[in-house]
Amino acid sequence: MIDRKLYLRLLVRQWYILVIAMIAGAAVFGGARFLKENFFSGPAVYRNDSTYYITFTQGQQDVTQLYYNDYTWNDVLDSDQIAGVAATLSGGMSKEELAEAVSIPTMSDIRIIHVYADHTDPQKADEIQNAVSIALAHFANSAEGFDSISMWDKGSAKEIKAPERISRYAAFGAVLGIIVGYFIAGYRAVVHDEELKERYRL
Repeated sequence: MIDRKLYLRLLVRQWYILVIAMIAGAAVFGGARFLKENFFSGPAVYRNDSTYYITFTQGQQDVTQLYYNDYTWNDVLDSDQIAGVAATLSGGMSKEELAEAVSIPTMSDIRIIHVYADHTDPQKADEIQNAVSIALAHFANSAEGFDSISMWDKGSAKEIKAPERISRYAAFGAVLGIIVGYFIAGYRAVVHDEELKERYRL
């Protein structure tokens, strides 16, 4: 069995391999993420984030709130009653295109919903949101359990900035590089070091 102390001493001699592998890993992963975020991310996307307040019908709120929750609101938003109606008001978009453009994130309060309207054209994102606000008001008037759904805070389209993950990817690449470098250095220590060969007649 190879002497561990000797092996570690020989491994230390290969320290430069760990450094090279660490730098290479950070450069590859960090560089790839940089290119993706800055050159291959496609056209800029703009989001209109508006807030709506829901008034439930007194005496029916428990049943209504049980059905209209985080898991169902996006399906309702994509329906003919909302996306279908909004599409007719949005200047030529199909129901499917509009449904793809809008979404509702996780809700912290069942009475308040955020509606995201995303588009590569900021003016179009605002137009979609306006159409959805009319469709939601119409939906509240026709669906059982609602008194109203009104826009509480009207947003305006802003570019969605991708979170900066370059440093995180570079750090991951550096760690991966050190691991790979360790095995390369270990292999070189075992195979190419004369002291180890003489002791164990490799």
